[in-house]
Amino acid sequence: MIDVSRCFDSLYTHSISWAVRSKDYIKVYKGGSNQSFDEDFDKLMQNANHQETNGILIGSEVARIFAEIILQDIDQKVLNSLDSKGIFNNLDYTIRRYVDDFCIFAKSKEIADKVTDVVADELNSYKLYINTNKTKYFSRPFITNRSRNITELRRLVKNKMGDILERVNIFNEDNSLKDYYYFPNKKLMYNPTKSSTYFIKDLKSYWHVEEEYETGFSNYLLRALNEQLLMFVNKFNIINTETEEKNLDTVINYFIFIFDLALYAFFLEPKVNLSFTFSRLVLVMIRLSKVELKDYHEKLAHRIHTGLTDLLENELSRDSTCMVERLNILLLLNDIGEYYLPNEQDLKKYLFNEDYDNLNYFSLITGLFIVERKSKYKNILNFIIESIKSRLENLPNAKKSSEAMHLYSQFFLNKIQSF
Repeated sequence: MIDVSRCFDSLYTHSISWAVRSKDYIKVYKGGSNQSFDEDFDKLMQNANHQETNGILIGSEVARIFAEIILQDIDQKVLNSLDSKGIFNNLDYTIRRYVDDFCIFAKSKEIADKVTDVVADELNSYKLYINTNKTKYFSRPFITNRSRNITELRRLVKNKMGDILERVNIFNEDNSLKDYYYFPNKKLMYNPTKSSTYFIKDLKSYWHVEEEYETGFSNYLLRALNEQLLMFVNKFNIINTETEEKNLDTVINYFIFIFDLALYAFFLEPKVNLSFTFSRLVLVMIRLSKVELKDYHEKLAHRIHTGLTDLLENELSRDSTCMVERLNILLLLNDIGEYYLPNEQDLKKYLFNEDYDNLNYFSLITGLFIVERKSKYKNILNFIIESIKSRLENLPNAKKSSEAMHLYSQFFLNKIQSF
């Protein structure tokens, strides 16, 4: 497996003409009066990036198409070069590529190395280079330690959750199956913190592989917990009508158990994409307990508040790289209820950092959403309003600044009526 180093950042916009027409052709005929597809595409990429010819914007589908045209030309040149060396596609080797990630399958390591050398040469002709630190070799059977651990982790989660969330069948008078629902095991959920602690101990042995940073399984575990929770919630109306009131405390304990596991997973890898999965899971529990489990809601709310505050004070307190994740956690606290929001000083710190230097669209608009119509945050509200006005005055015009346009439209067009 090989990876192109900083592919989109390194692409030279004029090189699309090399891919479409060849370098030799461009050297002879470049600058003619007739416009062409490749020249128009080249100008489009430059116009989208302040007239820069080195590097293209990351994220847009148009940029993906631009890169793909160039990379497909590299694919073809690799095939032709290897054919001339007597190394044939689908016989000695084959290549599967997804954007800038190449998977080379070969009969031997020697052939794989020769193919890699040719790929590197053709990339170099476009001023692109292989990231040697990400080059990895695998032998048959093709299973990595990560894949092996995911298989074992899946088995563990399935077995454990199968014990915790039991299926209960509802029968008609003639003993035929009428419906079913899922309900937490009362014995295992009597002490949810104890049960989650034991579960986490079992999880730890699968969590990291070969001390590589990006080998955690937080994403998998959070998705599995979401599936379990939704499986339970989708049948909750039946549960509510078929169970006695005293059993509803078991439901809250089950939510606490799920929250503890989710919190552990997110604590280990507090990334932006995982913050959305984690927040969605917590929101489902908060909103269901508010409506259907009012008498027990405070017990769940207290545990979630404690866990989220711990997150804000520890893992998400380091620097502004955790900004979006931190804002998502603040929005969760806001959803629990105003009572559970931090005091004015702490809220301002969480929103804008210790030195109040994290004043951007996301922090300002999130802060505005949280503090509006809350009298105890009047000072923060005034601070946000003045900061937005100051930021708009100092940002470049909207044509060159997405942040300026978003701040203007969100604040002045949607929020000004609140003040």
